[in-house]
Amino acid sequence: MVPHLAGRPVTRLRWPEGTGHAPFFAKDLEAGAPDWLRRRAIDHSSGAKDYPLVDDVAGLVYLAQVASLELHTPQWRFDAAGSRRFVTARAGPPRPRPRSRTRCGPRRMRRGRAVGT
Repeated sequence: MVPHLAGRPVTRLRWPEGTGHAPFFAKDLEAGAPDWLRRRAIDHSSGAKDYPLVDDVAGLVYLAQVASLELHTPQWRFDAAGSRRFVTARAGPPRPRPRSRTRCGPRRMRRGRAVGT
C-alpha cells in the first residue's frame, strides 16, 4: 500500500469513536501529529492545509493509530522540489466525427464522388 501512497497528499475518513459511530472526513493533519511525518501545504479558499504524505510503514501505522481507516489520494504526486506532478488522460467517449470521415465513408465513394450525389 505504501508505494501507492508515496508522494501523494492523503485525505482520510476517521473513526475515532469506533466503527459503530459516524466517521468524519479529515484533510488537515491533526495538531498532535509527530514531526517526523512528512507533510505538504495545499492552499484552499479557507487557507492552507497541511496534508500528510505517507512514504513509509511508520506513517501508515500512525494513520491507523488515529483511526484513519479509509485513505484517499489524488492521481498526482509531489516531486522532490514540492511541485505537483500531474498525469492527464482522456477518459471520456470519443468525439463525434463528421459523417464523411466515418468508416462507412470510403465505401460510399466511387471515382471521387459520393454515391447518390
